[in-house]
Amino acid sequence: MTGAVGLITAVVPVPNLGPGPGTYEPGWLMQVMLFLAMGGVLYFVAVVFTREQRVARGGSLWGPFIVAVLAMVVPLGVAYVIDSIERARSTDAISEYADRESQLVDEVKAQLEEAFGISYVDDYPYVPLDDGDYSREMLVLPDGSTAECFTVAEDDGYYRIRCGGDQPEDGVELEPVAP
Repeated sequence: MTGAVGLITAVVPVPNLGPGPGTYEPGWLMQVMLFLAMGGVLYFVAVVFTREQRVARGGSLWGPFIVAVLAMVVPLGVAYVIDSIERARSTDAISEYADRESQLVDEVKAQLEEAFGISYVDDYPYVPLDDGDYSREMLVLPDGSTAECFTVAEDDGYYRIRCGGDQPEDGVELEPVAP
């Protein structure tokens, strides 16, 4: 490594955003409620198939039908409420994570622009937040010229800016501007 690379690795660290919240998955309680609702459906079917026998014995059909309908509707209602709450929590977690990610991108972009004396041509560039990731963006360099450069989040935990080439390894590293 050259001295310039040593300076670059001490300039802008790659932030640790952590893993994302993941996607929504129904919990065990909702699955239990759906299982109970299926039991209610089976009970309803049994009531329908045995209605003639109940009437022949002088029994009422209203009671078993009401119980069967409640055995289907109540667990489905509870499952719906649980599902709605869990989906809202999942959506909130994803939104919070996206907000943190956006905030980090803005902070890193500002740090990179200050440290290297560059500015991104695009107002909303893709700035990599994961070690080993990179992006290719048009930059205004310290001398005022524009160039297509790579913003590289190195595995050592720091950013490097490399201009030119088809891959980040092919580019020439920019040195940070003097403080």
